[in-house]
Amino acid sequence: DEESFLVIDAEYIVPNSPPVITSEPPTEIKGEDKLFEYKVETDDPDGDEIEIALKNSPAGMTIEPASGLIKWDFTAEKPGSEYKIEIVATDSEGGNYTQEVTLTIPQSEATDEKKDEEQPSS
Repeated sequence: DEESFLVIDAEYIVPNSPPVITSEPPTEIKGEDKLFEYKVETDDPDGDEIEIALKNSPAGMTIEPASGLIKWDFTAEKPGSEYKIEIVATDSEGGNYTQEVTLTIPQSEATDEKKDEEQPSS
């Protein structure tokens, strides 16, 4: 009797897990020097390399894709203005995660003092 064998070369593909942004963005912009900085921290469950990018960012806002450091000189921005930006982390396998951030330009001290003067005393 002859025996025959069937050999199957099976390949198991593990699905990619997207990266996550683990840092919490500041809820308000502070700083007398009018410079906003936020270091985006990320993690990828698969250990893939991650690149970070900005979407819908205001003029002058930059990010270092490898380090995730966002910088923005908001000197020319109008106090009270609000900006909604998206920070996107993309791993080397195409998985991505988006963090939405709303930034509000602080009122200047001069504006705050003027408001205080306009309030009637009780």
